[in-house]
Amino acid sequence: PDPAAAGRLRRALPAAARAGAAAIRARPALWSLLGAAIFAGASSEGADRLWAAHLLGAYRLPGLAGLPPIAWFGIVGAAGGVLGFAATSLAERLVRDGDPRAAGRAVLVCTVARMAALLAFALAPGFGWAMGSLLAMGAAAAAQAPVLAAWLAGLIAPDVRATVLSMVGQADALGQTAGGPAVGWIGARVSLRAAMAAAAVLLAPAVAAYGRAERREALGGQDR
Repeated sequence: PDPAAAGRLRRALPAAARAGAAAIRARPALWSLLGAAIFAGASSEGADRLWAAHLLGAYRLPGLAGLPPIAWFGIVGAAGGVLGFAATSLAERLVRDGDPRAAGRAVLVCTVARMAALLAFALAPGFGWAMGSLLAMGAAAAAQAPVLAAWLAGLIAPDVRATVLSMVGQADALGQTAGGPAVGWIGARVSLRAAMAAAAVLLAPAVAAYGRAERREALGGQDR
């Protein structure tokens, strides 16, 4: 590698980090979004790792046209893809005008829907209920992704956008690193049902943080 280029990169990274931190300090809503990313990451890591084990362990998967019960996982993937595409398309139409407040409200609604669907999946009394909850959870997550990206893009100045988005991604990764093992520990020590419920509860602080960020923007970005 070019030593001169490496030196320029080493000098540029701290400057970019300082610029990103300054942008976050200047826009209090971004603090809330960083906090939301931590809890959303903690919840998603636990749920993504354990949902299949919970489905297999808690319910009897019915046969389907002579196919083995494991074929239901293919059905979940296919149906989830279709519902996710539809939900994403709807979400993108809702925020097409670029209004950050509309995107913030949509993110809040999607997160509440994810939390409710995940809790319903954890407590589902039967296979049909569990499948419906699982598909709803995937659709809500798919719809949330583009509107969250649009919301963040509307809040961040273009010159520091990449840096701040990286910070949000790192906050999500931190949540995954901390929350995934915690939810897994609950699954091993208590039950998978309890672990899925814990993953749902972890979304509650994210809901609060998204709501706080949306209110801050409604007040003109002030920390009130």
